[in-house]
Amino acid sequence: MNYKLVKNHHQMASRSCYEGRSTTRITDLHLDIIEIHLLTKLGGQSLASLASTNRLLLTMICDKESLWKRIFLWNAGEICGMGINRAIPSRAVTVASHHLRHEILCRLPVKHLLRCGCVSKGWCSLIDSNAFVKKHLKRMIECNTRGIIFNGMGGEFYLADFDSLDDDSASVVQLDDSFNTLIYGAYIVGSANGLVCVVNTLRTELFLFNPSTRKSRKIPSAPSEFPKRFRRFDCGFGYDHVNDDYKVLKINNDDLYGKIIMVLYSLKTNEWTWIQNVPNNITDVTSNGICARGCVYFCAQNNHKSDIIIGFDFGLEQFEQVPFPGNETPVNFRLLPFEGSLCIILGCHSNSCIDVWVLNHSREDNHWDKAFSVELPREFGCCRPLAFSRSRKHVLLEMDDGEYMWYNFETKTIHDVKIRRIPTGVDCLLYTESLVQLKEQNKFLQNPSQDKHAKQKKRY
Repeated sequence: MNYKLVKNHHQMASRSCYEGRSTTRITDLHLDIIEIHLLTKLGGQSLASLASTNRLLLTMICDKESLWKRIFLWNAGEICGMGINRAIPSRAVTVASHHLRHEILCRLPVKHLLRCGCVSKGWCSLIDSNAFVKKHLKRMIECNTRGIIFNGMGGEFYLADFDSLDDDSASVVQLDDSFNTLIYGAYIVGSANGLVCVVNTLRTELFLFNPSTRKSRKIPSAPSEFPKRFRRFDCGFGYDHVNDDYKVLKINNDDLYGKIIMVLYSLKTNEWTWIQNVPNNITDVTSNGICARGCVYFCAQNNHKSDIIIGFDFGLEQFEQVPFPGNETPVNFRLLPFEGSLCIILGCHSNSCIDVWVLNHSREDNHWDKAFSVELPREFGCCRPLAFSRSRKHVLLEMDDGEYMWYNFETKTIHDVKIRRIPTGVDCLLYTESLVQLKEQNKFLQNPSQDKHAKQKKRY
């Protein structure tokens, strides 16, 4: 299957690139035209930011094509005052061209980058390099480029662009049957830097996959030395920024004797290790872990059957107890991830006003800051805040009945989010678009270029 990289711009000819082995030799002319096409994908604002960082890059962009020069200057009027010097040494142009190509690719979404990887070995090597993956991830986080993954009641998965929810244009893409069959009935554990961790219904198998690249990896089974009575387990998934590693904490509960056993999986070593310093005062873990800023947090009960919040640092492999807001144990509360931080909802199921508190990770005393409140009619029940809109004037809420709504902070009103082709009763999680790779990863579950919109299902 081929796809068009460029369209006719006056005298520029169309070129095609093939996925897999190319049937034609990619020449410098091809690369120049592809670069121009990629530049057109960025838009004026991104181009202004790109060109303003380097005068030589601005010159190269403007020299590519007179038509493109006019388009660029129209869209980036704030840098029109910068002069254009055409007398540039050829070596400098070569260096700048490499820099330009790197900067252009870094600004493209993952779907386009996967296509660009088949242009040449050089491009593929660049896109797959660890340095480029990290730089691209950093930019995606800065630009707040997020996707949202929906988990259906039957274990099927759907993907959508988060920003499309803001203008009622959301349309989901369903992952193909090969993935759904692989982990039928699975549910989402958590996400970190674009990787999503899921566990199957029987809680016997864990998987990591990247929704953006459609690559997956099965996590090896945990140590089998668990006594048979340790049948119930919870887990948390997150990123260890100290060791540049992705880890899964598996928490096994002994309902008979009230004991806890924990093991830790490392993606870098592909091994499980026992956690030796589990606090003695933990008798039961009552929730899956929520990862934020290199730690995983979970609700538990102590020896006195009181609710507590326990945090586990992935890098230091140490535990800490986090106090509740006001240092008083609330009657109704929920722990949730929100905008990369740990948040707690107070007042859930008890009144129409829900207070959302966010843990201030910049302070050593685990201080909670009140982020906002949501006032809803009592008949709506409890809700789960997912994320702010890009304007931060609204917050997306997941209601108890599985519906999604935007809450307006100024007017204190709500309106439904219209998501086409998605069944009711689904869970969801936000993730960052990324190229983060999985060692020994499985084959493509489904190439993003082959995405098809989910079939319309009846809503009851």
